[in-house]
Amino acid sequence: MRLLAMAGLFGIIKQDQKICLLIICVRKFALKQKSKDMPKNWDKVIIRDLSLEMSAGIYEHERENTQPVLVNVILDVSSNAEASLEDISEVVSYENIVREIEKLAGQCHYELLERFAEDIAQMCLNADDKVLKAEIRVEKTNIMDNTAAVGVHILRSC
Repeated sequence: MRLLAMAGLFGIIKQDQKICLLIICVRKFALKQKSKDMPKNWDKVIIRDLSLEMSAGIYEHERENTQPVLVNVILDVSSNAEASLEDISEVVSYENIVREIEKLAGQCHYELLERFAEDIAQMCLNADDKVLKAEIRVEKTNIMDNTAAVGVHILRSC
């Protein structure tokens, strides 16, 4: 009922129209609402190709030995345009993010890269109130002979 009420705001829902029109209307409504909450300006913090040796994987040989993993992070953060930019405390520190990722990688064996990526995303989102969105890519670079890398890419927001 609530979906129909929201879709009705757009004035295109009629008894005989397909449900896909309803879904389109609701999605447009949600996007419009979300855009009101997003800041007009934001910055990005980028960590590219952080190289780690870590224990990850479901196979016995992956549990016994570490392997190379690449981590890429893009954080959407509140704009620094109004800050004086004279002190590290005014910005999201990529050095701190790198150190925390290194800690996560060394804490335990990860069965799945998906769990590692989720842990990184949550750490980033909780690290600083300025972080709005975290895009994380984690790849094993030495696991399959015929690929440069295999892995996961996730996007999370507050």
